[in-house]
This record gives sequence, structure tokens and C-alpha cells, in this order.
Amino acid sequence: TGIHAATGEYVHFMDVDDLLTLDFYEKMSECALKTEADMACCGFFFERTPSHTQHVGYQTVVSTTEDKILMTNVSNYGACWRYIYKLSFLKKHSLLFEVGRLVEDRIFTIQAVYFANRIVMVPDAMYIYKHRKNAITTTKNTALIKKRHADRKYANQFQSEFAEKHQFSLDKSLNRRRWQYKLLGLPILTKIIYHAGKTRWYFLGIPVFQKKEIDT
Repeated sequence: TGIHAATGEYVHFMDVDDLLTLDFYEKMSECALKTEADMACCGFFFERTPSHTQHVGYQTVVSTTEDKILMTNVSNYGACWRYIYKLSFLKKHSLLFEVGRLVEDRIFTIQAVYFANRIVMVPDAMYIYKHRKNAITTTKNTALIKKRHADRKYANQFQSEFAEKHQFSLDKSLNRRRWQYKLLGLPILTKIIYHAGKTRWYFLGIPVFQKKEIDT
């Protein structure tokens, strides 16, 4: 609805309860206009788990599929609020969010990153991702948790099929390393180290702890 109603040159999808650095839009739009990029990408601060914070070290412009996937880290973190998008670009490729999905941005963003003519990485703009109780990602509601897991699985499958269709690597868990601790032949504790520095522990197949450190 927002994309259809928008009239400006660029669009940004900001969660209502998050924060931005004061000159966020000035820096992002300035870089996008100067480089004629379809998208501009910022760093962000993850309040709930500061180790997940991602920084953009310096301004750079990427245009090949491999570089866009690698520099944005979209395979592992597909948040749509990391970018501003040229509105004409979104409409040209008919990029919209799937209605009814709790994990809707990963499907949208992987396509946007792939189709963008170029993406400029902006070091001086930061998005502050706040931690709120009862948000979609922190809710204790069993039905919502089940729905979120199902949507995440759907998003993973979409990403894989999209990458295969367009013949590029996702640069994610394909390069992971796994250790399992078994009792009577049954895996009790599993440790997986993913590409891009993410480590996750599973107890009886259920994720119980994660550590992730990325510096772009």
C-alpha cells in the first residue's frame, strides 16, 4: 500500500518503534543521488544483541551480483529497513511485500538487491533497531512463534530457489561447519558455525543460543 501511494523519488521502510541518526536521510539520499544507485545501504545498531551490530566502514559502490550479495550481507540479514530504494526501481520490477507474512522483508530484499543497478554503502548513517517486548520477533505468543518459524522457513526456501534461478551464491549456511554431541546415537547438542561468523547452538534440534559478529 505504501509503495503504491508513494510519490517521492526514494522510499524507506522504517519500523515505527525504531530510531535513526539525525542526518540519516540526508546522508543516504545524498549518496544515492550522487552515484545514481537504485539502493543505498546503511549500518545498524542491534539493541537487543549489540554483537549483531553491523557497520559500514567506508563508502563504496557495488554493481556485480556477487559484490552486492557479499557487501550487503543480505543472505544472512535481509532487513528491508537497511536501505532506501528508488521508487521508480521498485515499480519497474514490481517489487512488493507478500501480504500476511511475518517474515516478509527477506523475500523482498533479496530480490531488490539482485535487481538493483548498483548499491552504495553509506558509512555515516545508522539505523537503531530497538528491542521491544511483545514485538513480532520477541513475542511469547505460541501461535505467532509458530507462524514466524513457518514464514522463516518459507523465506529460506524462496531465497534458495531465487538464487538457483538467477545462478548466484547466497553466501550463507552452505559453508557452515557442524558439530554434534550424541547420547545413545541421538543428537543432543548441536553447534553450527555459519559463514559470516554466526554460531548457533541447538538442544534437541531447538535453537537455544546464537552469537553473531559481522563488520562490513
